[in-house]
Amino acid sequence: MNKLKFLIKTSLKKKFSSKWFIGINILLLLLVPAIINIDRIIKYFGGDFNETTKIYVVDEIGMYNSFESLISENSNIINTDIKINKYDKDKKIIENKIKEKEKKDIIITFEVNDENKIISKIISYEYIDTILYQTLVNALNNSKVNYSLQNSNIDKEELAKIYENVEIERVFLSEELDENEETLTMIGNILIPIFIIPVFLLVVMVVNMIGAEINEEKTSKSMEIIISSVSPTVHFFSKVISTNIFILSQGAIILFSGFLGMMIRGGMSEITSLVSSIGIDSTSFLNTFVSSGIFSNILKAIPFVIIMMVLTFVAYSLLAGIFASMTTSMEDYQQLQTPLMLIMLFAYYIALISSMYDNSIFIKIVSFIPFVSGILSPVLLILGQISYIDIIISTVILLITNFLLIKYGLKIYKVGILNYSSTKLWEKMLKAIKEK
Repeated sequence: MNKLKFLIKTSLKKKFSSKWFIGINILLLLLVPAIINIDRIIKYFGGDFNETTKIYVVDEIGMYNSFESLISENSNIINTDIKINKYDKDKKIIENKIKEKEKKDIIITFEVNDENKIISKIISYEYIDTILYQTLVNALNNSKVNYSLQNSNIDKEELAKIYENVEIERVFLSEELDENEETLTMIGNILIPIFIIPVFLLVVMVVNMIGAEINEEKTSKSMEIIISSVSPTVHFFSKVISTNIFILSQGAIILFSGFLGMMIRGGMSEITSLVSSIGIDSTSFLNTFVSSGIFSNILKAIPFVIIMMVLTFVAYSLLAGIFASMTTSMEDYQQLQTPLMLIMLFAYYIALISSMYDNSIFIKIVSFIPFVSGILSPVLLILGQISYIDIIISTVILLITNFLLIKYGLKIYKVGILNYSSTKLWEKMLKAIKEK
């Protein structure tokens, strides 16, 4: 036990004191908040994109109010700071001003031609941003419709009915349908990437790091000195434990960097603003989220999620250590690493699209498969596609897999760790497994 602690302590000290580790994490603490606040950084340094775009409306027929209202309603999707003004002076004056100073301002005119048709002009010094231009075109078309209806001598009550939104009553024939299913799907689509992307990246780091460390020790022949002092079992577990502690610490630093970036940006108020910008009432969404019981279900699922994550990291660590012991160079290990990467990619993409295949028997069966279940099962539990009994079964299967990897993997590790020849390697491994 003392030797195990010594190896873990030495390995962690080597990792944490590395100049690369210190330098990269200082960079992360600067880079992640900078990426989250990139738009503010760009604006801080100034430029044309930081200027307010003024829209001067020359209205000869009375469409300004409708147009201004429509632009305001769509302001969330316009990635430009704009200000609308009604311009009553000579149009040529503002045209010359824009032309002389090469400004981004826009002139929009409303007038009626000789055929009594409404025509409009969009006047600018240069090309207009695509999103802004499309928003202006849509607002012009809708303003024209509104103006035509208001001047068509239609009764005001009839006109109000035309503008009135249709009343929609949703009726579901299924008696077993969960009324919170739509909210759950929406939340799932947000939470799935937040959960699986960090887990996927950290698992990849675990697999690479264990393989690199073991192959480095074998290549430098330091493995012989280490194994002469400690047993292969102690060495094996020291690699698994120290690497997982390091990776989880690295993940915590990345999360802290993201949290720091959000706090700099404005915290929860900025998140609320972001949610509102995509057309979701944040207050209503939060109330529905809490009252529906989904929030309490997620809290209940957290222990299972943590257990599955830990077991998954351990499983990939054990398999990576076994594979690394069988190889004599990093190039050989990378070839053996390919199946692991394919399994991880399969789990990643299945979890990513799982919300599209509700109640799929295939996905439910796949959630029991070790190395896949650690990423997929927690996602399905949050989405409500599997029960707590199902995730308990997945956890037990993963636990048994880890036990088998330790029991038989250690036999392979003991044979492979001091083996520097690739000849008859598989025969030696199979022979080691059969030994009592």
